[in-house]
Amino acid sequence: MQAMKILLVSLLASSGPAVAQTIPSFLRALPQRPQVRVGAYPSCKDDWRKEEGRVAQFTAIQDCIDRLERYNSSELKDFPRRVRAYDRRINIAYANFNKPVHPNWARSAFLAHVQGERDCFRSIDDLGNYGRCYSDYYGMLDRYRGDSNLLIRLREIKRRSQ
Repeated sequence: MQAMKILLVSLLASSGPAVAQTIPSFLRALPQRPQVRVGAYPSCKDDWRKEEGRVAQFTAIQDCIDRLERYNSSELKDFPRRVRAYDRRINIAYANFNKPVHPNWARSAFLAHVQGERDCFRSIDDLGNYGRCYSDYYGMLDRYRGDSNLLIRLREIKRRSQ
């Protein structure tokens, strides 16, 4: 996306001042693509192994479950909402720039780029279609589910053994 912006700005700058004045508005209209913060995922799944005693292990397991749930609430559950907001903003940018006042070559390049973005995020609710723009999201969602299920089972085992 950044390469597209640089290319269009350089092409427009060489086209003269009248054309160059039309582009900054559409460049500012392009929102940042939503990302899942992979690095923010809690790395506490095995912390309970470092603890001595059942109560300390149980507490570490519960603490990790709580941290995973906070990550789920702040990142994973919020991501589809951010994607839908992004899609709305991309559609608005698409509609605003698809006007004859912009040069055909700039409009064609911009519209092709925006169409690619729209196609990339079109099926967030289709769980079977992981798509290139969802790979981090679904990867983290699968990791969260696996870690949560494991820790919940461990918590129950520790609870019964107390």
